[in-house]
Amino acid sequence: MPVHLEWVESPSDQDWIDLNKLYLDAPKGWISNENAQPAQNYVLQKHQQGYKVVAGRFNDRLIATALLKVNSEKVNAYYLEDMCVRALTRERGVAKQLLVRICQWSDEQKCSLWVADESAKLRVLMEFGFVHAQGKWCRQG
Repeated sequence: MPVHLEWVESPSDQDWIDLNKLYLDAPKGWISNENAQPAQNYVLQKHQQGYKVVAGRFNDRLIATALLKVNSEKVNAYYLEDMCVRALTRERGVAKQLLVRICQWSDEQKCSLWVADESAKLRVLMEFGFVHAQGKWCRQG
């Protein structure tokens, strides 16, 4: 299942359908699921807050997303947050493939990636070259 990385900036009608399905599968509390189409408000809000929304595409469908926000404490650095994968494609390595693509992008841009994790539970990040220090994981690009 090859996942391709792309930036969510001007989603097509089909992309909005995919994003709505994706965010309806998100953990409780992330998104207001008061209506059947939570993606529009969520994506707009995140863009207004300075986030870049990155998506994983497979067979012309969006099946995973994550957020990147500039790390204002570091030069050329981003926080990686809120990775979300469609329930139908979990356990198939989609999150891992999206993380690989984000790390490749980070290497191309020569920027570092940061993941907050006070309890150091995300040890899988070591596989991607992240190092844990002071409650955060960092990967130099």
